[in-house]
Amino acid sequence: MKFYKKILIGFIIFIVVIIIIALIKNSVNTKEVNETAKTDEQLLQQSVESYSEGKTFPRGIAELTGKYEGQNSKNDLYESLDNLVKKYLPDLFDDINGLSESDLENYFNNHKEEIVDNLGINQSDDFVKLAKYLQNYNYNGEEFDSCEIDSSSYRTAGGNAYLSFIINFQYKNKEENMKLRVFFANMTSTTPEIIFASAE
Repeated sequence: MKFYKKILIGFIIFIVVIIIIALIKNSVNTKEVNETAKTDEQLLQQSVESYSEGKTFPRGIAELTGKYEGQNSKNDLYESLDNLVKKYLPDLFDDINGLSESDLENYFNNHKEEIVDNLGINQSDDFVKLAKYLQNYNYNGEEFDSCEIDSSSYRTAGGNAYLSFIINFQYKNKEENMKLRVFFANMTSTTPEIIFASAE
């Protein structure tokens, strides 16, 4: 009987030791997973901060992100918007200032590739309409202040090929906002991917 008690006690001790080892191992693994997750999260945060530094992100972008279900990266939209606000629009304003309608048509024909790349506009009449709006806005080299997506303006276009929305641009020393409707491609097969096609 004592022999069986010793075996039973030995067996219980063995089981307890195994359980303790399993708990310690599980605790170590959980800590490692948490540390890895924390590291990944920190790397992601650093990556986002590095990417977004100095770029133009419109207010209301979170709502757009929630509605967008397309295949294209929203980073393309951010980069295009940043280029539009900080470089392309100011240069375009300077170039078209004081041009007549026929001059605007000639400008489009001479700069079509650049206009398609930056605005996604490939028709002369669409460009002239936008250019006249910009001229009427009477931009005089004011510094860009901010932009905001009009959350009530979301809609799809082109058989759901594009997500469309209005962005309000605010420049310093300008009381009135400039409004452009943006078309962003839902599918990777849709070209051009981004169109800042129409004035509102």
